[in-house]
Amino acid sequence: FGMGFVNGICNFFPDFSQSLQYLGNLSGYQIGGVHSASLGLGNDIQKACYARMFGICYESMREIHHALDGFFTANPNGFYLLVGHSRGCIDIWNALVTYHPFLIKQVLVLGAAPGKFIDQDYCMDARHLVSSGDLVYLTDPLGYMRCRNTIQLLEPHPNANLFDHNFDSPTYRKHIKGRVDQAILQRKFE
Repeated sequence: FGMGFVNGICNFFPDFSQSLQYLGNLSGYQIGGVHSASLGLGNDIQKACYARMFGICYESMREIHHALDGFFTANPNGFYLLVGHSRGCIDIWNALVTYHPFLIKQVLVLGAAPGKFIDQDYCMDARHLVSSGDLVYLTDPLGYMRCRNTIQLLEPHPNANLFDHNFDSPTYRKHIKGRVDQAILQRKFE
């Protein structure tokens, strides 16, 4: 079993490191990840839009391939859980649609506050956690319709930010932990 995290926009390295630690604490595992460095809000949004609309691949997609290659070389029959937040889901999507067709069936995906919904045709299984206090998921209406059976719509936690989009939002905490535990134990989501 392997697990990796891919961050969203406006994440500088300390934010990314904090997310890795947060996910590691929830799962009990040491987590690797792919840091999509922030270039500022405007540039980050532009890159996310280009990646989602045109499939433009940035360094993070190649790094996801590199992480998967390393894992599957050492564990040819293993499975890998990719956890993405916001734009991280866009990068995961672009990585999976351009990855080895037989190995994507050994990848589980968990998207929190996704910038793009990931179709189950490109992985073993996928689940998406969406807060009704977030708006980012609405930028992918076709994906929302196509993947609606993989989406868990959540009511914002009373202590969540008004714009409930952060990866470490209390809205997502128990659901991320539950889905990660499920993936580790069952190699699938229910």
